[in-house]
Amino acid sequence: MAETLYFIRHGQTEWNAERRMQGQWDSDLTALGRAQARQTAAAVSALGVDSIYASPLRRTRDTAQALADATGRPVAFDDRLKEWRAGDWSGVLYDDIPARWPQAWEAWNRDRWNYRPPNAENFADLTERGGAFLEEILASPEPRVAIVSHGFITRAMIAFLLKLAPAEALYMQTPNDAFFRLQREIDGWRAERFDPGAAEGPALDPAPAGLS
Repeated sequence: MAETLYFIRHGQTEWNAERRMQGQWDSDLTALGRAQARQTAAAVSALGVDSIYASPLRRTRDTAQALADATGRPVAFDDRLKEWRAGDWSGVLYDDIPARWPQAWEAWNRDRWNYRPPNAENFADLTERGGAFLEEILASPEPRVAIVSHGFITRAMIAFLLKLAPAEALYMQTPNDAFFRLQREIDGWRAERFDPGAAEGPALDPAPAGLS
């Protein structure tokens, strides 16, 4: 069964740089994002990977391809790894959302785990579909699995495995240039966060929830 899981967020995108909400909409990786993908791929490849799964969105496809090139492993795509559905906020500048949807923005920031913005998902929804994916992958005969996805769904999946409280999951850092390694132990999972080119750090440093 799977003993090691790597959770990799896509590299920086044009919309990340613009602070625009992506959700399940897409934008291309920036030059920095492509460099981040290659750097992460080299670091994960050195640790060893047996299989790669990825969200089918373009930014994750391109990031996963860098890992496939580094490891020689094929990529399998799964819709359950897509980022949260951002609904009416998709494609909107992050700074414009509070003015256009003040009540929804306030409600979302008060309870991001349970509140659904207009036509969007919440973190509980992400945990349900991300958890269903993980339950299948954990039965995989390949011991080291890389999962290339997005900021919000990554938090939901790690929270599912570590049995985190919502507050812990929501304030987890998931930057474009770092990745998580979760290793199975007798009493559960141990999490580490790696910043390629720097020493690995604590997995659950508190920081505001970022963009998708």
